[in-house]
Amino acid sequence: MKRILFFTVILILVSSQAFAIGGHGMRRGVIMGWCTFNTLTNSLLNSRDLTSWGEVGTNVAAYNAVGLIGIAKTATLITDDQAGGAEGVYQNIAIANDSNTHTAIFYVKKDSDESRFPEFQLNLVGGATQNIGLQINTKNGDSTIRYSGGTVNSEVSDIGGWWKIILSVKNNNSGNTTARIFAYASYATEIGANEITATGTLIIGNIELYINKTISDIRRLCPKYTP
Repeated sequence: MKRILFFTVILILVSSQAFAIGGHGMRRGVIMGWCTFNTLTNSLLNSRDLTSWGEVGTNVAAYNAVGLIGIAKTATLITDDQAGGAEGVYQNIAIANDSNTHTAIFYVKKDSDESRFPEFQLNLVGGATQNIGLQINTKNGDSTIRYSGGTVNSEVSDIGGWWKIILSVKNNNSGNTTARIFAYASYATEIGANEITATGTLIIGNIELYINKTISDIRRLCPKYTP
């Protein structure tokens, strides 16, 4: 897991893209530049308004939060109010049965809540499942991989008021033909645990999935919104 720190971040809107502009950031000693205009395809639908996504639980998503560009009702509030099970949202995207790598990005609002730890997952399913599930402390950015299978990678970046979480999984020619993205508001009361009794809320500014792309392919790209 790699963590990226930016000293300053400014968000501006250009051609419906949010540009995160950071000054002299570091990623394990590598100077980070500004994000670049994103011409790639975000394969997910409704990447900011998650109310149309599949739900684990009931009444989970509300499109009513201030988003990455500082405008009201451009981000989704996810609520887990059930002590009997984890609640969150998911979306399935078709992929080829091959050995390519797929990469997901989650933009998550910082907060001071350390009573719950959300979890983000990228699962390639249909054959011999390849997957990764990462939990994060939304106050300080600490993270841990709760589970993984196959060739995976992750990064967490500090971009001002948000955490940028990147997960990648390599397919394995075993029959996996679906990429399944999950975002859970509250998966544990202790980071890294499988403890679905935890409850809490989380704001998500955008979620992205890039088919046949690695982390290095998409690391510096600006957010890409889809209707």
